[in-house]
Amino acid sequence: MADRFHVELLGHGLFKAFHVAIRIGYQDKFNVPEALRLCRMHGLLERNLDLEHASYFVSRITITPTDAPVMQRWRKRLFIAMARNASSPIDHFGLPGDRTVIMGSQVAL
Repeated sequence: MADRFHVELLGHGLFKAFHVAIRIGYQDKFNVPEALRLCRMHGLLERNLDLEHASYFVSRITITPTDAPVMQRWRKRLFIAMARNASSPIDHFGLPGDRTVIMGSQVAL
């Protein structure tokens, strides 16, 4: 189980952060806070790390249609509809909504 995690310390002193890479399968249920608790349990993260008050940052891309002939109109509409109906990253990663910041960007298609 510990081979699924790779933890790298970035910075030092008061300005340190941990980069955690988690290897999962396509159909695995995924919960980031639980995975971080497992990392701490296996000794990959500091024991005194306050995971109960951690903040999470995720990105969300909004696709907007344009008149540019990048792809056929029906494909463009289908792609935009699928992107709009994608699940929320908060739900997908099992993140606490009150401690998650979503940063968005727009892509014109």
